[in-house]
Amino acid sequence: GHDRVLDREHEFRFLAVRPVSLPGALLCSADTAPVLNGGTAASPDQEALAIICGRWTDEEYKARRCPPDEFKRRFLDHGVDRVWRDDVLPCRAYLRHCVLAAQHVGPKAGDSFLDSSFLADRTTSIRQYLQLHPDIMLEQPPPHLATRYGG
Repeated sequence: GHDRVLDREHEFRFLAVRPVSLPGALLCSADTAPVLNGGTAASPDQEALAIICGRWTDEEYKARRCPPDEFKRRFLDHGVDRVWRDDVLPCRAYLRHCVLAAQHVGPKAGDSFLDSSFLADRTTSIRQYLQLHPDIMLEQPPPHLATRYGG
């Protein structure tokens, strides 16, 4: 359930947002979209919320989500001194998985992901990065993740 996701993705900041439809696009209605209250559906007169995954700064993360002992256990003990950096590149197989998932939703979602998602440098779009490294879309996940990340 939700607790497993929150633990597995501990370093992310989960935010409730009101989804907005593109003209002509289907937007989940309140009776079909789960909301934050334990995964139950919203009542028909209640606006449905969606969850997005955002980032903290390292300082916010340590202050609000990960006290010093836990930060040491999760990161420092493994030689990682900060979580959010601007000098890393995405895991190739996981990036392929994300691109395929966005494209599976539809062309507008696929294009939105490619043009509105950026590398940690906050400058290079995923589309630009894939133009420089098109072989990423041929990348196969490791065997133990083939079902989960296989596209």
